[in-house]
Amino acid sequence: MKRHGAAPDQPPEGTAPPSGKAAANEPPADIDAGGDNTPLAVDVDGTLIRGDLLAEGIARLLTASPASLLALPWWLAGGRAKLKRKIAERTTLAPASLQLNPAVVAEVRAAKAAGREVWLSSVDGDEGAHGGSREYHTGR
Repeated sequence: MKRHGAAPDQPPEGTAPPSGKAAANEPPADIDAGGDNTPLAVDVDGTLIRGDLLAEGIARLLTASPASLLALPWWLAGGRAKLKRKIAERTTLAPASLQLNPAVVAEVRAAKAAGREVWLSSVDGDEGAHGGSREYHTGR
């Protein structure tokens, strides 16, 4: 018998949810509802940093060595990961010079103050979301 106004996935009032399923308004049992132990994962490009590390690196490389512009197509022909590696070998990125997103920085600081782990992540385009993922653990 179907009740009027009841959601199709919800059990009738006064009954427990089916075995192994959490109620719709409750988190699954394997998730800490308080979130205290859940690591905070932060994407670097476009989230933590207002911009892209590759673009920053290219700008720094061309400022320091304008002739490097001629090598960029050959490096890129070897793939985006090779291009990033070659630029990183030739430039120094000063974290203080990056334009950080203040809201994300505040979130990271709050998470660290609460004792949560913080992970910074960047993905190389050619290797996909798993093979090219680079993660940096900042600790608690």
